[in-house]
Amino acid sequence: MDKKRAEQLLRRYLDGRCTPEERHLVELWYHELLSDEKQWNRTAVDEEQLKDNVWKSIRKRRTVILPRVVAAAATLLVLATGVYFYRQKASLHPEKTMVLTENPVIQPGGNRAMLTLADGTAINLDEDKEGVVIGAHIAYLDGSSIKSLEQTDRQRLAIATPRGGQYRIVLPDGTNVWLNAATTLEFEWQPGSDERVVTLNGEAYFDVSSRQSRGTEKAVFRVKTRRQEVTVLGTGFNVSAYEESPQTVTTLVQGRVRVADLHPGRNGRSDGTWVLEPGFQAVTTAQHTRTSVANLASAVGWKNGDFVFDGSSIQEIMQQLSRWYDIDIQYRGSIPTEAFGGKIARKKDITDVLRVLELTGGVTFAIENRTVIVNP
Repeated sequence: MDKKRAEQLLRRYLDGRCTPEERHLVELWYHELLSDEKQWNRTAVDEEQLKDNVWKSIRKRRTVILPRVVAAAATLLVLATGVYFYRQKASLHPEKTMVLTENPVIQPGGNRAMLTLADGTAINLDEDKEGVVIGAHIAYLDGSSIKSLEQTDRQRLAIATPRGGQYRIVLPDGTNVWLNAATTLEFEWQPGSDERVVTLNGEAYFDVSSRQSRGTEKAVFRVKTRRQEVTVLGTGFNVSAYEESPQTVTTLVQGRVRVADLHPGRNGRSDGTWVLEPGFQAVTTAQHTRTSVANLASAVGWKNGDFVFDGSSIQEIMQQLSRWYDIDIQYRGSIPTEAFGGKIARKKDITDVLRVLELTGGVTFAIENRTVIVNP
């Protein structure tokens, strides 16, 4: 069901012009939404309140989630009833359904990471733990011990998540970092240092601890990537800097950061720096850096356990899925050019995510072992 048809269905429901079958579909969607969010007692919802909340919820979510230009689905309706609508489509158009062979179920990623110490010791971190705290003693967030570090002036450590992994790390200064899949964070720990510098390849969300240096100024925190250097004092922000991506994106959620283009002068700015305010992002490509208003839900959705797409191309979406589910992607025929918008939990199996995308009408999929084939 494409965006236009879905919106028409919702409007007919609100106007009281739905057939009994159409009314059942909308109300099924709403009841599933209530069940998912655990905010209502399904048996206690009267029909008038149902109509009011459907419309309010759709209007609110459309302004936040759906892109302003080309959206391939009425996202809220489609995502909430993904499996149900998929089956309806399958029965009417069997030639359009996804090809599911006898392959193992492709599960979503989880807490997986490896910590490498200065002496080269590699520690596979526990998948059942939420995160790790780095200091003179390394421990999980729940306090269970991992290892004590040797007392030296400087320690260089690295933590890396594989494809299909994520992990939270608390740095020695108290800064919290959430690592997305296929990400490496390197940092030096030097007790008493006024400067905190980390190097990032991949994507991470930083909640930076604000602490005093030995003088009166706050200690500087810097994040270095291939194209940018981000300087902060105490703030929350996301940096996406994957090696294979054509751009590096820093998105500020709260506080204040200064972003430096590591190729100054090419943007008509001699210093090559931009100061971001909350809700803005700096995007650096091989050619230039530009700033714009950010979609915060999309930028940090992964940290909150969701895929959130906002005018994303199918290639951008599949790249995210590839990292999280540790799958390979192949394209057959012409690559769809539509933009997609929507939200779905990262804990879903890959088949659930692909079924939702198929409902947009812009793309179909086949799965062969751990390879997803994208068909126009």
